[in-house]
Amino acid sequence: MKHRSRLRILVAILAFVSLAGQPACTGPSKAIPSDEQDLVAAMKGGLRNLETSEIAFYAESGHYTVNVRNLVNVSNLPYSGSSDVPNSAPRITLSRNGWFAVIGNPRTPTMCVIYVGTTPRPPARREHEPACR
Repeated sequence: MKHRSRLRILVAILAFVSLAGQPACTGPSKAIPSDEQDLVAAMKGGLRNLETSEIAFYAESGHYTVNVRNLVNVSNLPYSGSSDVPNSAPRITLSRNGWFAVIGNPRTPTMCVIYVGTTPRPPARREHEPACR
């Protein structure tokens, strides 16, 4: 019982840090149309949700998973991409000391990546930070 309580606190802290660490949007970018911006934002949000679910799964099992279905019902924190814009399911790949995931959306050619560990996966350059191209 004590372990579950600590795990819930850890998940809450991780969720807060991942949301608080994101800079606020100051306005629309001129580089990509607003519809595409919405899709990219939804994909990045889906990857952040995926990361939180993977961390919770790791805390309970001691390893990461490539199966998104394993992340459902982990510590009462089900994985979901984005309720606003349906993305394709993320492709998760385990690396030597972590994992990376790639996500897309059928309505845009843009792909987004996030990684955990020491092996960067372009276009992501910083661990725990989704990046798209």
